[in-house]
Amino acid sequence: AHARGLELHAWFNPFRAVNSKHVTVSPSHISRTHPEYTTKYGDKIWLDPAQPFVRERALAVIRDVIRRYDIDAVHLDDYFYPYPAKSGGTYQDFDDAKSWAAYQKSGGALPRPDWRRDQVNQFVRAVHALVRQEKSSCKFGISPFGIYRPGQPAQVKDSLDCYDQIFADTRLWLREGWLDYLAPQLYWESTSPQYGFAGLYQWWQTENVQHRHVWPGIALYRIKSEGRTAYDPLKQVAICRGGEDPIPDAGHLLFSMSTLVANDSNIDGLLKTKVYTKPALVPESPWLGEDASLLPQVSPVAAAPAKDSKSLQITWPAPADSSKVRWWLVQSRSGTTWQTLRPIASTSCRALVPGQPEQVAIRAIGRSGVLGPVQTISTAPVSEPVSVP
Repeated sequence: AHARGLELHAWFNPFRAVNSKHVTVSPSHISRTHPEYTTKYGDKIWLDPAQPFVRERALAVIRDVIRRYDIDAVHLDDYFYPYPAKSGGTYQDFDDAKSWAAYQKSGGALPRPDWRRDQVNQFVRAVHALVRQEKSSCKFGISPFGIYRPGQPAQVKDSLDCYDQIFADTRLWLREGWLDYLAPQLYWESTSPQYGFAGLYQWWQTENVQHRHVWPGIALYRIKSEGRTAYDPLKQVAICRGGEDPIPDAGHLLFSMSTLVANDSNIDGLLKTKVYTKPALVPESPWLGEDASLLPQVSPVAAAPAKDSKSLQITWPAPADSSKVRWWLVQSRSGTTWQTLRPIASTSCRALVPGQPEQVAIRAIGRSGVLGPVQTISTAPVSEPVSVP
């Protein structure tokens, strides 16, 4: 991933133990070793979020992944307490009677819905603290159900109540800054009266008082269903990018990869030609505290014609300490036009720049997206200085 200019976000569903009745689990699986912490709900087996053992075990797994793999973020899916499931025509209640009884016996006074929300809040806070402690440049994000509650925003009259049905106070997490990014699953059509993409996206932006990233999820998988065309996701990307009032760190998530692989309705080609026409950098997360002045400066730089005679080979020496570098950013100028190459992996100190540019700029990109000091070289006579974008 890093060699291709991509971040790798490790995705977790911490409270789902067995996701299908057709799955056969090993003898060491938690549903076998600690069945007292699991409960059947619908056709799945769940871990009880109110059990300290369950939360600590999930934290231990996340800690292990951060320590053993060079990931860029920890990501939680939208499952906390399970989505409502019917049994015999009525909604089934999640069986956490033992945890609830223990809480009451200990003197707890919260109503049961508030108590459940508090269990999830404790866990989200704990993951945030763990990520910061283990790796300061690592981000923490969640992709919750796209609507907080019916009536918020006002046009939403009928919806799952994320707050009261799966006990996820998603707005609180964003407002408290317990997340580095929120990726609400805005899987509805742009023109839907209640669930229009633009209105929901704007509502989440107004709730983003800590100025973290809000990167909405876009439903590629619904192309061809409900009369939806491949152009609707393109409209939603344009909404994210802000039009006349652009959002500097605008981004989005596409779900799912299977739609891209199948290239349904030529969505692959449309994205390439209409949306992703130039390389993009990962948006900076300044609150993570990375100091741009501590990133190494590239110096000196050598340029020579490449063997194909159609490009320029740029090389630079590896700095004494490259541990803070995630990628190298290489830009080239021909006339007044700057072109950005795909970020170069930090393990490489070489780039092939197309054409015969007049100027080349190189700088380090830190692990949280911060740009280091720029080094420029002139590769052709320059009539006048041109600043680097």
